[in-house]
Formats: sequence, structure tokens, C-alpha cells
Amino acid sequence: MIFYLRFLLFIFGSAMSSFIYATVDRLSRQESIVFPPSHCVACLKKLTPLELTPIFGYLYCHGRCRSCYNPIGFRSFLIEFSGGVISSAMITFPFSLANLFLTSSMFLLLALSLFDCDSMMVPTWLLAILFINSSLYNLFTSFQLGLFLALLIAWLIFQPFGKYISQMGGADIDIMFIIFWIDGLTLTTSIILIACLSALVHFKFYSTNPKIPFIPHLTASYILFNIFLH
Repeated sequence: MIFYLRFLLFIFGSAMSSFIYATVDRLSRQESIVFPPSHCVACLKKLTPLELTPIFGYLYCHGRCRSCYNPIGFRSFLIEFSGGVISSAMITFPFSLANLFLTSSMFLLLALSLFDCDSMMVPTWLLAILFINSSLYNLFTSFQLGLFLALLIAWLIFQPFGKYISQMGGADIDIMFIIFWIDGLTLTTSIILIACLSALVHFKFYSTNPKIPFIPHLTASYILFNIFLH
């Protein structure tokens, strides 16, 4: 019974993350998220339901459009698989509103990661949603007004000086504060450390660009700690 429930949650999570991927991709290309129907960006061929199936569609197409053979980004498969893992892993935690908001934060970070990969910029409205989500999580766990005010003051003080003491983007700093708001100092320190190590490996072996998106590394580390190591 647990296996089937986990499998259903995996399907749901991969479908959710597939929708997130498609939405971010269209917004990044300044397209409507409704029209036209899903299509290949190279030849504009309309995709079939089988090709649109999360995870399986990528494997079925061998990572390429079946019409023009244009490569399909591997990150679509990675995002869909990650969403499935996030949802299926939540079965190991007691059902509660707090855990629901914790799961939502992971999906929101996946969306922010995609925006960061596309343009190294993220929409302010999405950051605001993540902050509201993290605040709701705290309301159902152990909301501390003093900690909230301290974080807010630290964030406001840090903003004018961030660009002088760090090469990171402003959104990276915002997300670190939000993760701190969710996980506290000890766990956030570990999350940032692993994210930095991951980014260094990415920069050293896989990037020719002096600037790399950092939010995906924060997201991967955040998911790793909150699902498997926390």
C-alpha cells in the first residue's frame, strides 16, 4: 500500500514540476502560458500526449524532438524527476500543514532555479510567494516574532552593502535569508556550505562562463538536507 501511494505521489510531483518547467520556459521566452499548445521550440510541431508525459516523454523521445531531432534540454527530465522525488519522499513525514508548506517551498525553489538558469534573474513576485510560504510554515511550527524582526533588520541592513562584499546576486542573498527563516542557523549553514562546494565543482569542471547560477545549487542542497538528512 505504501509503495502504491509513494508511486502516485511521485507521478503527481513529476507532473507538477513538468508544469512548472513549461510555465517558466514560456515566461522566459515571453510566450503565453496558455496558447499555443505545447510544441517544439525549433520546428513548432505540436507535441503528442505521449511526448508530454513527464519523465517517460523524455525517454520516449530519446532527448530529441521526434520531428526535427532538436535536442530537448536534460534539465526538463531532471526537474520532473526531482519533483517526483520531493513528493514521494513526503510520505515519510507526518501529514501536516507545516510539511505541506515545506514541500511547497521546494517546488518554488525549483521554479526560481529555472529562472536563474535562463537569465540569472528571478521575478520579485516569485520571491515574495516563497517568503509568504516560509512565513506560513513558521506559523505552523514555532513562529518567533523576535527572530523574524531580527532577520528583517539584518536583511534591510545587508541589502545596500551586498553588492560590495559579495559577487552573488541579490536573489541568492534573499533566498539564503528565507532558508534561514525556515531551517534556522545550524541547518542553513550546512545547506550553504554544500551549495558552495557544488557550485565550485560546477564552475571548475562544467562551466566556461565566469558567472554561474547559484540558486540551483542552493535548491539541491536545501532539498537534500530537508528530505534525506534532516
